Amino acid sequence: LAKDQITVISDRVRMAYTTLLDVRGREVLRQNLHGMDRIAVSNIAEGSYTLVLYNSKGEMQERQRLSITH
Repeated sequence: LAKDQITVISDRVRMAYTTLLDVRGREVLRQNLHGMDRIAVSNIAEGSYTLVLYNSKGEMQERQRLSITH
């Protein structure tokens, strides 16, 4: 459950960026990763999303479902 921000802790070597997808699979956010990052979600509509982590080659490494509430 996320309200204002999401904290992503990543291995800088493995993870290069993250995307946030809505329930229809549309990308609503993309952000480069630098180790421990805070992603602001206060401007994103409430709902269910999928956070996807990618490596520097653009290969998906991990995905996690989350809900945003305000």
